[in-house]
Amino acid sequence: DAEVYNNLGLSYKKLGKSKEAMEAYAKALALNKDYPEALNNAGVLWMEQGDKQKAKIHLQQAVEKKPEYAEAHLNLGLLLEQEGNFGGALQHYQKFELLAASMEEPIKQAVHEKIKNLENR
Repeated sequence: DAEVYNNLGLSYKKLGKSKEAMEAYAKALALNKDYPEALNNAGVLWMEQGDKQKAKIHLQQAVEKKPEYAEAHLNLGLLLEQEGNFGGALQHYQKFELLAASMEEPIKQAVHEKIKNLENR
């Protein structure tokens, strides 16, 4: 099922096998095109490979399908900030901050700093 392929993609990514990871995410999305975790993971991989357009499409779909998905908001915020869309980045960082109760403290602190910096632009 889609979850199995998504988890396989995560395993491949940890092993540094980006091509295999992307293939696994694609299979997950072929089984369930609305699977937010696979959309997010594929988006992150596209971002790491420098294809911001494909990354943005996947990450936007992830937050549309699962608006409470903190990690997808964080990743979309990072991408938007890289593109110079500071208002959009701020919006997604703030959403992450509201949703990120279970995230590790250093991540939450780093996002809080990004929010402060963007608010002071």
